[in-house]
Amino acid sequence: KKKNKLWMLQAVLCAVCILSAALIYHDYVAIPRQNRELVEELKTCFPEDIPSGGGSPGEKEEQAGREPEVSAVDLRSLQRQYPGVRGWLTIPEVGIDYPVMQSSREDPEYYLRRDYRGNYDINGSLFLQADCILGESKNLTIYGHNMNSGAMFGNLDRYASYD
Repeated sequence: KKKNKLWMLQAVLCAVCILSAALIYHDYVAIPRQNRELVEELKTCFPEDIPSGGGSPGEKEEQAGREPEVSAVDLRSLQRQYPGVRGWLTIPEVGIDYPVMQSSREDPEYYLRRDYRGNYDINGSLFLQADCILGESKNLTIYGHNMNSGAMFGNLDRYASYD
């Protein structure tokens, strides 16, 4: 009887360990990878067409400070297909590179657990406070999850360091 109980306890502990490892893999590897793939899909589908030397003066001024490794997105085309998109936030030093959404005042947390297409996503999206008005508001509040995996605003604290 003792051998059966010991064997049963070992089997249960082994199952708990396997399940825990699977959950950790899911939360720290699979979900962040899926999120990165979703963002890369957006960037691939809506690449910004930067004119080579022949753009208007306003376009050249906008591009002057752009880091060369930052891929740009055609925001207007993206907004035509996904009207909730208000902008794109990129901080290359910490891996933040996401669309910024905004929902209505009636459902201000719509994107808390949704991707840019409106589908359920545990990571949610970066989103503007519902009452922020681009071009008029002096301060824009952007919400996003601080994921343990480093996704979304998970690595934002690295940006605050002096180095």
